[in-house]
Amino acid sequence: MVLSPMVYALLEPTPLAIPGNPGPVSIYTQFTTPAMIKQFNNLFKRLQTEHQLYENIRRACFHMLNTNVTDKFKVSNIPTCIGWNASMSISNILDQLDGTYGKPNTMILLQNDTLFRSAFNPTDAPESLFYRIKQCQEIQVIAHDPYSDTQIINSTVCLLMQANIFPLKECNDWEAITPKKYPALKT
Repeated sequence: MVLSPMVYALLEPTPLAIPGNPGPVSIYTQFTTPAMIKQFNNLFKRLQTEHQLYENIRRACFHMLNTNVTDKFKVSNIPTCIGWNASMSISNILDQLDGTYGKPNTMILLQNDTLFRSAFNPTDAPESLFYRIKQCQEIQVIAHDPYSDTQIINSTVCLLMQANIFPLKECNDWEAITPKKYPALKT
């Protein structure tokens, strides 16, 4: 059975909130009855267990991220520290990774653009050129700088013309053909 967040909202006023530290001992009010002491102790034990569970999960997540992410992506929230520190919350670390990890840098974009414009080997199937252009476009989309449709078409036509795998007559007559659809160009 899957419970929706609305059901959890009915159970707890603030669902999925970070549990606070209840302290080292249970605190009683003056003139507390034995029944109230038992109730306070049970509540204290539950809060202490929730807090310890949260701390264990936080430590495990921090350790997992710290060992699996390379140092160049670890930036501290304290300017004098290098890398992540234990005071950073897991959500801050994940937000930081979301903004930096896996995003292409300037050198990757330059290499991608060079590959996008590189010559096509005439012995390869034309599908390999289309696959390469698709892969280059995906990297550009990740970097939020995609190639336009015109850039892709112009680059592909130029690369196919340079490869000399199609007679130049069809490429030269490209502008003269009104219906630019595959069945018309197939012949």
